[in-house]
Amino acid sequence: MKHSKGIVNAGASIAVKIKTMAISAKQMLSRTKQLKITKLREIVQEELVKDETTLKLLKEQDFLEGDIYGNGTLVKYRSKNYEIFKARKNPLAGGAVDLIDTGAFVDAMKLNKGKKGGFKFGNTDSKRKMLADKYGTDIFGLNQDVFNKYQKEIIAPRFKAKIRNILNK
Repeated sequence: MKHSKGIVNAGASIAVKIKTMAISAKQMLSRTKQLKITKLREIVQEELVKDETTLKLLKEQDFLEGDIYGNGTLVKYRSKNYEIFKARKNPLAGGAVDLIDTGAFVDAMKLNKGKKGGFKFGNTDSKRKMLADKYGTDIFGLNQDVFNKYQKEIIAPRFKAKIRNILNK
């Protein structure tokens, strides 16, 4: 049996090499018509939402390290005494703002689909507005480097498998 190779670009920098059985051009055209950019984005979104717990853990890790913006910027507390208290409570953050005290804020995080296919965390905790006003809405963002690695290692293989399934029907 002959195999043909095709490449599908998901618009999210995910290239997919597809091996399909030899089929007619008409059949391949029919199958590829199913792969509109909206469908490709939908597939990626489904995978991200399905893995919300993992993404939440990645965001929590940023907080634990005192990287509340997910970009390596550490914010110090105004009170030196509170900074010392927090450094003892969470040595990993070294006294930097970690947005973790009881864990309720992190527990209340949920993944929201943003504009243009981007994702940010929302939050239902009562401290949400106060923390956003104090530290800005960037506290709800994902660390882009971590997210890119996650997308490449976890999401891309799943995405490729789903595309193969569509094209091999």
